[in-house]
Amino acid sequence: MTSIASVPQTARQLRACLVCSLVKHSDQFRREGCDNCESFLQLKFHPERLSECTTTSFDGYEKQIHLLLFVIIN
Repeated sequence: MTSIASVPQTARQLRACLVCSLVKHSDQFRREGCDNCESFLQLKFHPERLSECTTTSFDGYEKQIHLLLFVIIN
């Protein structure tokens, strides 16, 4: 698990964990695994599981980013 949350810089190739719904760039899942579920999904050590354990079909991410930016700015 990483100590600092990393925010994806682009909306392309974003994926959501099917277990906890964490949204990250596909490269981040390959490099770091899932911040919440890595202990049992082990995406970091088995990148072929990326398509089995994550999905490109999700919604609500944009609203969360806008809320995060609002909190940071204010």
